[in-house]
Amino acid sequence: MKKMAIGMIITLLLAVLAVGCAKVEKAKPEPINQSRFMEVECVVGLWRIVADRETGVMYAVSFGGYNRGTFTLLVDADGNPLIYKGGQNDGET
Repeated sequence: MKKMAIGMIITLLLAVLAVGCAKVEKAKPEPINQSRFMEVECVVGLWRIVADRETGVMYAVSFGGYNRGTFTLLVDADGNPLIYKGGQNDGET
């Protein structure tokens, strides 16, 4: 009786493990070139700097584990938004 119970438990555990090993495909993000934002700089796994294609305003985008996707406005020393100018950042709006 004990051998049958142990065999059933082992069979059940193996079935649960087999189901838990299914491959999960993650949703692919929209390609950056079709977005309103263009990537200016990237530190893999930590953050990206992006600029709005229409206004040039720059943001840091978090890739941290708990705050992934958080946009933070980048500002100059005077508190004005940083504007992307093709490689030259200018705080003037």
